[in-house]
Amino acid sequence: MKIYIPTYDKIVNEVIQMYELLQDRFWPDSDIVILGYKQPTYKSKTIKFESLGVDIGTTGLTNQLYDYFSKIKDTHIILGCDDGPWLPREGSSLIDNDLLKISHDICKLNDDIGRFGITSCNLQRPNDIISSFEHDNEQIDILQTAEDRTAWHGHTYKISQNLSIWNVKYLLLYLNKYDNLWKWEIDGSRESIGDGWRVVTTSKPILEHLNMWKRGKLLPKWHTAIWSEHNRLPDDIIQKIENLFKL
Repeated sequence: MKIYIPTYDKIVNEVIQMYELLQDRFWPDSDIVILGYKQPTYKSKTIKFESLGVDIGTTGLTNQLYDYFSKIKDTHIILGCDDGPWLPREGSSLIDNDLLKISHDICKLNDDIGRFGITSCNLQRPNDIISSFEHDNEQIDILQTAEDRTAWHGHTYKISQNLSIWNVKYLLLYLNKYDNLWKWEIDGSRESIGDGWRVVTTSKPILEHLNMWKRGKLLPKWHTAIWSEHNRLPDDIIQKIENLFKL
């Protein structure tokens, strides 16, 4: 599966280099596509870049993404965001590709799975166990997000910007109804209740993600996994990313 990361002109070169670092260290065979606007000056040998057109700001990005994804042939993709880099789950040195493949296969076998969360994020939401399987001599539960119970601030976050496998049909269903990704996430989640699509995850995350910025300011623990406070980027990667963004 391709992994798509939208970004914008101001930081596109830094974002490409950051994901190149993460790819090399944690996910060597990942197929990453950075979606931006102007052609970057930095040329990566392993990460692709594709233009969405003209950078018109956050308002209108959802329509640009809708136009782009409505033309691709893939039925499933991974979608993330430029300020949410990843790292392996605690105790692992690489992203769990085997568990990712199993999760992808589950999506392909179940047409009503709209989004498959691959981080610990969905584990923080009300879930019901719907099935289980064995992986590396361990039972892994498949959990379905409960639509009749809310998570944070009264929202289900059925629609989420956190790293997920998306059925492209479901991704397109609400994407062009809202003029920015935040409304898509909050208002789209409200609208999606009872739409017949399911959101699932595994009891063991495939990877963890970080959150670098909030309202334009670097968060103090940007290098630490959101839901696993003892899991952080290696010091050398932290230093390289801070140098990239001149932090």
